[in-house]
Amino acid sequence: MKSKTAKWIWFFIKLAIVGGLVAWLVFSGALDFSVLRNIHFGYFALAYLYFPLVIAVGVIRWRWLLNAQDIHISMWAAFKLTLIGYFFNMFMPGATGGDVIKAYYIAKLNPEKKAEAATTVFVDRALGMYGLLIIGFVALMLQAKFFFSNNALRTIAIFFLAIICGSFIFIILFFSKKLRKLVRLEAILNRFSAGGIIRRIDDAVMLYRSRKKLVMVVVLVSIVAHLGALTSTLLWAKSIGVRFSGEKPHITAGQFCVVGSLALFLNAMPVSPGGMGSGEAAYAGMFNLYASGAGFKQERKQWLTKRATAIALLMHIAAYTVMIWGAIPYFFARKMISEALEKSEELEMAHVPSDNSGQNVTVKENTEGSG
Repeated sequence: MKSKTAKWIWFFIKLAIVGGLVAWLVFSGALDFSVLRNIHFGYFALAYLYFPLVIAVGVIRWRWLLNAQDIHISMWAAFKLTLIGYFFNMFMPGATGGDVIKAYYIAKLNPEKKAEAATTVFVDRALGMYGLLIIGFVALMLQAKFFFSNNALRTIAIFFLAIICGSFIFIILFFSKKLRKLVRLEAILNRFSAGGIIRRIDDAVMLYRSRKKLVMVVVLVSIVAHLGALTSTLLWAKSIGVRFSGEKPHITAGQFCVVGSLALFLNAMPVSPGGMGSGEAAYAGMFNLYASGAGFKQERKQWLTKRATAIALLMHIAAYTVMIWGAIPYFFARKMISEALEKSEELEMAHVPSDNSGQNVTVKENTEGSG
């Protein structure tokens, strides 16, 4: 009863977070639904096509990481679990919250390698986000003169560099054998690992240290997927009147890659379910900062900020229409997992030693005990 009450309380807290963020955006003027009145549906539909690319890339990329851990599942099973993860993104904090559910199911399907299986989901997400940061970094370097020209734009540049440099330093330190030896990490893991789970997670992550080619390929594939995501947001922007070229463009495509990459990264942070509300706030904040640095007058600045918020809203509307399809494999997943567990139990029983009479030792003991 307490667990059910806690779930309902948490559910209403999440609704309150989304409602509060949306209300704040509306009353501050950043979210204006009238912006969508004259939407160009051709651009909107074209932007929508990137979702199949993201799903396909995600499935292939994840299976590569699973295979490295000697965990093998079919493409169809990986596709269904990926859709289930997308479905739960609607309820879990951030645009990637469904990864927790995805990790739970893949762990259930691989009882002998639960830690390793679950770890692949989060390694996949981390490498994917790093691919997004690389796109923004390259775009930033190509337009460094513009983004370091004043304090407002410099704030965007420094914030971006802090994130990518911080993550890069963390990766180097985490995989450094010398540092691990210096801080006696092995001894710490052996002492504090509950049931060896933390140690197994660490071993699973460290495995990719010797799979550098695989990691590079996964990151490159992620870059392709995120270029698709940025292209789709650019098309959504065009659908509501944002100009990227011609006379007095609101923002260039290169500048949009920098600001848009950072906004997408913030959208994935675990703040609100599916990133709804928090994603709109991230887009509004980043593009408002860009408009200030670009010297926009107040009226033009507000115009772009409203469009930026609308871009995030369109992105979430499109994403939710895809996420809802994950409900179908989810309702069949329980049966699939129970069957897989039964099969694994049968395999375990088949390897239990037997006595001379051919009976299972444990069964015989239980029989004698009952007599």
